[in-house]
Amino acid sequence: MRVIKSAGHLLSTQSYTYKWGKLTVKSQGSAWSPWLDFTPADVRTALHGYSSSYLRRFPAIIRLQVSPVVDPTSVNVQVRFSGTAREANLSADLFGPSLALMIWRDVNSNAPRAETMAGYNQRYWAEFDRAAIPPSQRPKRFLIVDRFIGGDDDILDWQQGISHLAEVGITAMLVPPLGPLPGMLTKDGVGRVALAVYSPPGGALGGGTKTQPLDKWASELAAEYLKAGYSPSDFSIIAIADEPGWYFPMVLEAVKGDPTSLDEFRSYMAQQHLTPTMLGAANWSQVYPVGHGGVSTSAPLSRRRLFYWTCRFFSWKSAQYMRSATAQLHRAFTPELKTFSDFNNFADQFYFEGFAANNPSPHNPDAAMGAPDWFEFGQMHGADLMWTEDWFANNRAYQWSYYAAKFASIGYQNGLGFGGYVIGRVDGDPPDGLTQRILALVGNGAKAVFYYNFGPAYNWPGNCYSEVPGVPTQLGRADSMIAKSENILWPGRKPQAQVAILEPRSSEVWDGLSLPPGGAVVGATNNNPNAATLDYMAEEYDEYLALEMSDIPVDFIDEDELTDATLDHYKVLYVTEPDVPNSGQRAVTRWVKAGGTLVMVPGAAQGDRYDEPAKTLTLLTGSLSHERAYVRNALSLKQVATVGGEPVFGEPPDPPRGGTVLLTFDDHMPAITQHDVDRGRILTFSWFPGIAYAHLALGPHLELLDNAAANSLRELVLKPVRSAGVSPPVQVNIPYVESPILESPEGDAITLLNWTGRDLSSIKVRVRVPFRIRQVVSVTRGNISLQRQGDGVTFSLPLGAADIVELRR
Repeated sequence: MRVIKSAGHLLSTQSYTYKWGKLTVKSQGSAWSPWLDFTPADVRTALHGYSSSYLRRFPAIIRLQVSPVVDPTSVNVQVRFSGTAREANLSADLFGPSLALMIWRDVNSNAPRAETMAGYNQRYWAEFDRAAIPPSQRPKRFLIVDRFIGGDDDILDWQQGISHLAEVGITAMLVPPLGPLPGMLTKDGVGRVALAVYSPPGGALGGGTKTQPLDKWASELAAEYLKAGYSPSDFSIIAIADEPGWYFPMVLEAVKGDPTSLDEFRSYMAQQHLTPTMLGAANWSQVYPVGHGGVSTSAPLSRRRLFYWTCRFFSWKSAQYMRSATAQLHRAFTPELKTFSDFNNFADQFYFEGFAANNPSPHNPDAAMGAPDWFEFGQMHGADLMWTEDWFANNRAYQWSYYAAKFASIGYQNGLGFGGYVIGRVDGDPPDGLTQRILALVGNGAKAVFYYNFGPAYNWPGNCYSEVPGVPTQLGRADSMIAKSENILWPGRKPQAQVAILEPRSSEVWDGLSLPPGGAVVGATNNNPNAATLDYMAEEYDEYLALEMSDIPVDFIDEDELTDATLDHYKVLYVTEPDVPNSGQRAVTRWVKAGGTLVMVPGAAQGDRYDEPAKTLTLLTGSLSHERAYVRNALSLKQVATVGGEPVFGEPPDPPRGGTVLLTFDDHMPAITQHDVDRGRILTFSWFPGIAYAHLALGPHLELLDNAAANSLRELVLKPVRSAGVSPPVQVNIPYVESPILESPEGDAITLLNWTGRDLSSIKVRVRVPFRIRQVVSVTRGNISLQRQGDGVTFSLPLGAADIVELRR
């Protein structure tokens, strides 16, 4: 090795040191150093270091240290391989002391090769160049984030990584606080910086006397970046927690052992309008958090209250702590910085039992796991953006609409935005599914998307898409489509839905009572909503899926929103959860009497929030008691009946008493019963229609199957919607084409998502909007002719994987 320039100037007599591990050689001026021999023992040491120990394949990485370095320092390196005549002559301009050498064998000749990281990365850039979007045609307002991980201090490595990611439409880049990077980002038109931390001090719940204060933590983080040359206005988005969660009994013991936390716990109980007597104690000094092991099926109500609110306390505490972290980050950086916490409890379960994961006390009677309650987190403004990740392949792109529907419901109620990590390395078939994943988010109202992460993968094995061909092409395609309609998509909001699904909450606390031996509710890291769960949770998702594939917009509302003011927005409400607070049940009853259509399945609303018997709604329907069932895999359930000749899967039918039978099974047992209540009605399914539909509509890899049997059951899930006269703003003549619409001052944008699995030669779209449509424009096909019909317009167009259609005023 040798240094030929320092700070851009030729050298004279400066001495330089080159290190790898314990190996050291020196050079003088611009002279070459002695050879640094890399022995078999050194090879073994390198392969046990990060990232080779995870990668377990070529390239192997030799990380050298050069000192002193003054930016820029120009370095030459020669690499020879023993037993061959091959020699590699490499060069780099360094802004810091680190230079990485990549060692691998050629896949064709098996010859040994060596390069700098910048040289090795040339294999990635051709596809980015082919997918490049002209700068004037890239998105400007959406936060579209990616990450280039430069593994050393080679200026060219960082320059080329940033410039190529920018080519496909990235608007913000996750980068470290390194001096040369602000100028590189500016040069390539990436005007915003993204940041990420694993969690604030103290983890998801904070606390502890030794925990660094949040204000000091935020200030030190900001100081690192400002010292590197970034400006406060550069910062756009920050991940403040990654997959937050906590374990019982650990958190119980932490509260019991900390007087400050115990005071906070007791104060929280008082805020819920509880008294020591209601919790089975004589005074507050006797009130302590309690786990599941202290609550049997015959436990008194006071004990059940204490357990229920203990579980709720930790989700509340986490949201409060994240809100404080957000406030300090706004103060330290800029109020415009958007914070998010990446949730991995994908069905929004905040308490679940049986899932050991990394619980240090998995066999303790109180063993369980907790996670943020999405709706409470949003209500408390725990962060600026609601957020989760996919980690599912392209054939399940449709699942993003489920997450987006929940996040939009939370965000619009609480003044928050939402976004998500789209994981490129789990791309798969169909290739266009990656574009669909992105547009399912954006088309449903997301304002931020993080493409997680380019990498390269050799610097962060298991997390990056650099080795997956086709991803840059799909990213460029999606970003180009977003840019073309950005003036409508960016300010756009979803219109008020007419159909809602009640988001379960209280029932989750009591699910452990229904677990069989060996059963586990995998509420975290499980992105299959039909596995390792309870029947009512799978039913919630599967009912949404049936509505999504029928192009019916859906809101989710939580138990706190079971009020007259909220329910008045809806014509139809689906309820699957067994335990619904009594106040919410009374509000639903008033709403039904005023003309609402309530949909219930076996066990729905049979208990209050403490799993005590509740009669408010079940008396109106004659519903019988139903024990919730653990579901290892809803798609493996056995057939229990037939309806209209189609098989029904799940649990044996459990029909209510009385009412008008609207549909029977083929053996004449009631399948759907209607009870009229004043001006409204309650439709009770004696089975789980969503689960039965999903059993036929989802394949072995959870890909969608469009078939007659599934569509027959899908129509039964829709029966309450049809009977209530729900008329969505957009209707497509072919099922399995989703068409979320966003409204804005300049017009509306319809994102057409084709879930049929095939290109469609023509679809017909009917739209009703509260303004006169002047022009219909597809971002992929240009102007489209329209026909005015009554209070709406119709138009037709071919549809590939996805499109965005603008309705211009």
